[in-house]
Amino acid sequence: CSSDLMILDQDYTHLVGKPGDSLRTVIKKITQLGEPFTFQIVVDENGVPVGTVTDGDIRRAFLQGANTESRIEDYMHADPATAQVNSSEPELLESADSMQVQFLPLVDHEGVLVSVYVKKESSAFPHAALVMAGGRGERLGAQTETIPKPMLEVRGQPMLGHILDRLEDAGIQQISISVHYLAEQIEKFISDRESRSTIKLLWEDMPLGTAGAISLLGPVSTPVMVLNCDVMTSVDHRAMSAFHDRHGHDTTIAVARYAVHIPFGVVRHDEEGLFQGIEEKPSISHFVSAGIYQLSPETCSLVAAGEVLDMPELLNRARTAGLKVGLFPIHEEWMDVGMPQDLEDAQRAKWAQSNFNRKEKA
Repeated sequence: CSSDLMILDQDYTHLVGKPGDSLRTVIKKITQLGEPFTFQIVVDENGVPVGTVTDGDIRRAFLQGANTESRIEDYMHADPATAQVNSSEPELLESADSMQVQFLPLVDHEGVLVSVYVKKESSAFPHAALVMAGGRGERLGAQTETIPKPMLEVRGQPMLGHILDRLEDAGIQQISISVHYLAEQIEKFISDRESRSTIKLLWEDMPLGTAGAISLLGPVSTPVMVLNCDVMTSVDHRAMSAFHDRHGHDTTIAVARYAVHIPFGVVRHDEEGLFQGIEEKPSISHFVSAGIYQLSPETCSLVAAGEVLDMPELLNRARTAGLKVGLFPIHEEWMDVGMPQDLEDAQRAKWAQSNFNRKEKA
């Protein structure tokens, strides 16, 4: 194969799914495979491609009401474009470029999948990131009286260290960290750390809220990923950046599904107070902000220098200004470490153990 593509003749079975597979099964496979194999080709009982689904398709499915047990056939792209297995490399590149796809199923004369063409281009990645680490972390009580929240340890490393590791893994070269409360401890941590990216501290003379420190970046010309310092997650930052670019968003909000279980029977009634039915102990599910945002230069410019501003107000400003604000559903693990119990849960979480200890296994 050339430097621009890969043709998989033998080792493509991991890229193949069945119509009845659940989204949970597909998510597990593409998460394990990683770039550039974040897709599945769906084949029927004869091995003929009947659909394709990508990581972005799955996230859009969640916005449409799907859950991890939904079937892949309900959200795949049916009748996928294919190419003949004997096509030349230039023909494959031309076909993929014209259809704006990163992969093509290669079929024989009977339409049966026999190989897969994959472009080697890596997905988009965020140009820069800002970690909001200036808050006091008052909800954590005594634990943050002498230690800033970002420096509280999860499995042997400060939370800030885990966040920086994942940003660097995503290829982000410029990382800023806003600091205020007990900032000297964060400064020492960064000074002692063997960083792979250029890291700059932005000092808040006074607390600027959850979005005000964006103004300390000065004028920006490329998108910025903004993260809260207390978010522990295995989210794919490259996937979020690619999603942001592909949909032409000015602002993208990472959202996680959060369910509230009502421990009583909920009574339904009409406008006149007449009984319509009762639902026993229902669960109400909503998307909640996951504390990760991709912001365009236009969105960043809405924050005035030195302004105290929280992120919800900035998001409302962006929408009022006519900017395109979209959602990026997280199917990866996620937790907000804002309370003492959350910190204990992060220490015990099995997914966190495998994710945060990945370097020890390398």
